[in-house]
Amino acid sequence: METVGDWYGNESEDKENAGAFMAADLDGYHIKELITSHSTGYKTGMVHVYKYQKGRVKRTKSIDVSCNAAGWYNVYVCKKNHLHADWDDFFTGSSMHTAYFIKKSKLKEYAYGEKSI
Repeated sequence: METVGDWYGNESEDKENAGAFMAADLDGYHIKELITSHSTGYKTGMVHVYKYQKGRVKRTKSIDVSCNAAGWYNVYVCKKNHLHADWDDFFTGSSMHTAYFIKKSKLKEYAYGEKSI
């Protein structure tokens, strides 16, 4: 078999596989942002938000959605086009809720709340 190139040397760009994705207009400019979910291990992960800006796709921010073994994150977009990352631990009754929106091309925290029993 002929070797054309070094696969491991030439294909070394940083890449992640998205486990899930969605598109939503988080800034109200009628161009949807790409939201991807990446599992990085058992109960660990990241959510990345990408925005089309000046002819290019750019990552605006990453949200850590890692949690303990007793809970999980739900990531969704509400009717007001805010991105929500909600963590629930039904074993202890604890929860954290964070909402985000895009302002001036940056993902900003809109609201945050915690509850524990």
